[in-house]
Amino acid sequence: MHEFSVTATAPGPAATVVVTGDVDLATADRLHTAVRPLVVPGSEIRVDCAGVQFLDSAGLRVLLALDRATHDVGAALVLTAPSDVVTRTLRLAGVAGVFTVHS
Repeated sequence: MHEFSVTATAPGPAATVVVTGDVDLATADRLHTAVRPLVVPGSEIRVDCAGVQFLDSAGLRVLLALDRATHDVGAALVLTAPSDVVTRTLRLAGVAGVFTVHS
């Protein structure tokens, strides 16, 4: 198990969220709680996933919910630098095309 952390900074209309460790049933709500307040019309939220070492269905559910919430208000969610684990999980779940991803 890898220690989870999430750090959000919001300079203006763009926010950066750095996520590390395991995003799973025990931590997914913390990710949602950190990111959801940043979802405002016209914003861009960049979620840096380079340090994510495990992503389960609970974590995937949160990412999908956040993506849907941003689209609903005219904002954007961008996954940046996804780790191999994140890329593989998105692909296996069949949702890789749902997200905007920047390597």
